[in-house]
Amino acid sequence: MKSQFTLKTALFTLLFVVIGATVFAQETGKISGVVIDKKTGDKMIGASVKIAGTTKAVGTDTAGRFIISGLTAGKYAIEVSYYTYTTKSVSELDVKENSTTLINVALEETTSQ
Repeated sequence: MKSQFTLKTALFTLLFVVIGATVFAQETGKISGVVIDKKTGDKMIGASVKIAGTTKAVGTDTAGRFIISGLTAGKYAIEVSYYTYTTKSVSELDVKENSTTLINVALEETTSQ
């Protein structure tokens, strides 16, 4: 009798945990894209892509691609930088729940030495 009570209690607890996780789960979106050299069109490996005003940043992979995930729905600005290139800011990126906002960025070499 006690084992049936324990089993029922465990099942109800599990049910409430699953329902709670579903109800309180926050849907998120992503920003994804490619960073290239404006002059040559080459993909830029290791460029930094950062959400402006935060510490959330990623580097581009060997194909110049990046993905910033786990973003709540809303408007974002990103800053893309690379050594000896001018940092580029892109604002008003609209991130929606369960979708990916695509942005491709072309960086220019700095002219100052």
